Amino acid sequence: MKLTDTQRKLAEQLLLTVIKRESVVEYNELAERINPPIFQRQVGREIGEVSKLCKELGLPLLSAKVVSRGSGTAGVGFYDLMRELGIDTMGRNERELFSLELRRIRECKEWYKLADYLNFDLELPRPHENIETNIPTTTDTLMENAPTMLKETDDTPTNIASTFEQTASLEKEIIGMQPLPEELVATQGETFTEGAKRQIIVNAYERNPNARHKCIEILGSKCIICGFDFGTFYGPDLEGKIHIHHTKPLHLIEDTYEVDPEHDLVPVCPNCHMVLHSKQGGTYSIEEVKKMVAKNRIKS
Repeated sequence: MKLTDTQRKLAEQLLLTVIKRESVVEYNELAERINPPIFQRQVGREIGEVSKLCKELGLPLLSAKVVSRGSGTAGVGFYDLMRELGIDTMGRNERELFSLELRRIRECKEWYKLADYLNFDLELPRPHENIETNIPTTTDTLMENAPTMLKETDDTPTNIASTFEQTASLEKEIIGMQPLPEELVATQGETFTEGAKRQIIVNAYERNPNARHKCIEILGSKCIICGFDFGTFYGPDLEGKIHIHHTKPLHLIEDTYEVDPEHDLVPVCPNCHMVLHSKQGGTYSIEEVKKMVAKNRIKS
C-alpha cells in the first residue's frame, strides 16, 4: 500500500507520539506538526489511510491517537473505519473501543514495521533474540557465537553492541510502561511490586462507593481540572460518570488510611487523570495540571 506525501508525514508524526509516549494528539495540533501544515479537517481522511496500512502490517490502528478538541476521544470517522475494515467490535461501545485501541497502541512493540515500510529512520524497539536459546550467557559461548553474529549483522562488530543496546532499550521501555491505577486488576495468587501494591490500595479507596458518592455529592461530576462533563457531552445515559482521584501522595497512604471525600478526593476526567499520574517519580498536583490546560488553551 502506498501513502501520499502528506499521509507519510502524518504517519511519521504519529510514530513520534509513540516514541515520546504522548497519549493522544488533537486534530488541529497534528495538522500543524507537518510541513507544510494542512487544514485540520483533512486530517481524519489522511490518518484513516495510515491506519489501513497499520491493519495490513498487523498493527493497531494508529489513528486512534488523534482526538477531537475538548472531547478527548477519537472522531466518528475512526469507528466508521473500524467497520470498514471489518474489525469485530465484540459488542463494545465506542468509548470502550477507543480505550482498547489506545492500550493496544501503547503495548505494541512492533512499530518498527511501519517505520521500516515507510523508510523512516526512527529509534523504535526491535525484537531481540530468545534469551534461553540464542543469546550467549558466558564469555566462552559469546566467543563461539561471535562469527555467526557478525555474519548475521553485516560483519560489523559495532552491530553486536547495537543488538544488546536495542535489547536493553526495549527492556527499559517495558519497565517504564506502568499502568494507571484504574487499569490494575488483581488476580488470586498474583504478586506485585511494592509500588503496584500501593496503587492497588488507592484503587480500593477510589472504588469505595460511599466515599465516591460523597465526593460527587460535594464537588459534582464535572472534571475539576478541565470542566469536562460526560452527561453534557454524551447525553443523559452518561450523566454522573467521572473518575475519582486521590490528592494525597501514594507514599502517605497506609492500610488504615481513612478517606475524607471532601478533602482527599476530587472528580477528574480520564484524560486529566492520566496526566496527574504521568509525572516522573510521583503525581502532578491539581493546580499544576490546571496551569497546563490554561496555558495550552491560550495558545490555541
